[in-house]
Amino acid sequence: MAPTMRRVLWVVALILIGDGVVAAVMPRRHMLRWYDGPDWYQRAMRPLVDHPAATRAVGLGEAGLAMWWSHSMRDRPG
Repeated sequence: MAPTMRRVLWVVALILIGDGVVAAVMPRRHMLRWYDGPDWYQRAMRPLVDHPAATRAVGLGEAGLAMWWSHSMRDRPG
């Protein structure tokens, strides 16, 4: 894999970690930031706004999977 692509994937993993941590720490506020959009999207987001414990669980899962993913990335080609 090209070095540029590895860096892009690394940045994506870091963003997912941060997003998951923010969702775990302040779930309602975090989900309300994503709440704007078409009606179907708002209906999909509403359960996460109404159930902060579920949002925390999803956030921790997201952060955990992204940390596993970043840990499994190779430092160097070969």
